[in-house]
Amino acid sequence: MSRRKNTFEDVWKFIGKAAKDECWVYTGKLLHGYGQFCCDSKTYPAHRVVYRLTYGQIEDKTVYVIHKCNNKKCCNPKHLTLGSNSKNQRHAVASNAFQPGVSGIRGVYFMKKAKRWLARGKLHGKRHRLYYGDCLEKAIKARKQWEKENLVTFNI
Repeated sequence: MSRRKNTFEDVWKFIGKAAKDECWVYTGKLLHGYGQFCCDSKTYPAHRVVYRLTYGQIEDKTVYVIHKCNNKKCCNPKHLTLGSNSKNQRHAVASNAFQPGVSGIRGVYFMKKAKRWLARGKLHGKRHRLYYGDCLEKAIKARKQWEKENLVTFNI
């Protein structure tokens, strides 16, 4: 007897629906706190599947499905919106979803007052501003590029 494979619509079986304005928590498998849904022998983020079923295909695979409620397990379509990585980071900072200043990369800091990321390096006693803006990924890239160009590496 073969086991029936999931269809995308089966994602709803793993979601605990609550009131329309509350979080609908995904009850299936999680990875880094996000719901993981298996379909067609592939694993998808559950909130992306819900967004797609509710609002239609997400054409650009680089677009994020952002949790407006900051609950990684939430699959309430009203709590989900599309946006860039920068928009997702700005939302996370503005709503205190993660501790400001934490990037995991030496020389990359979050400037809380300005709500901007700063990448800098210090070489031969001189400080260098490498990036200042709203995108963590660009700050990390600038820092790593500077390290490569100057043959400077640090263990975290």
